[in-house]
Amino acid sequence: MKLSVVVVNHNTCLLLKHAVNSIVNACISIDHELFIVDNASTDGSVEMIENDFPRVHLIANNTDQGIAKANNQALSQVKGEYILLVNADTICGKDSLEKMCSFMDEHNDTGGLSVRMLSPQGRFLPE
Repeated sequence: MKLSVVVVNHNTCLLLKHAVNSIVNACISIDHELFIVDNASTDGSVEMIENDFPRVHLIANNTDQGIAKANNQALSQVKGEYILLVNADTICGKDSLEKMCSFMDEHNDTGGLSVRMLSPQGRFLPE
């Protein structure tokens, strides 16, 4: 397994659906797994994942565990050589994850990597 992607969600069903679609499309040529940790959403997020993305590993919490604990729940189960933690409002570019994995493969001394973030209007986000 090359890449494990972890997304924590809390009541962002529509954003999550777009994020998962973009991750699935960006991982077409990558051996990957996708974990969604849902923190007690009441907006149909869990049902949407179960119905629309049956191959996703879903961890459905009964209470809001917070982002850090939710990430750790998935991190204890992932199998990827590389791990990507993203927010539920993230949209991945078509080849961004493939480029990220290639960079990591080519730079064995690299311990972590961040990618350029853009606003919905395409402007660079300095944070």
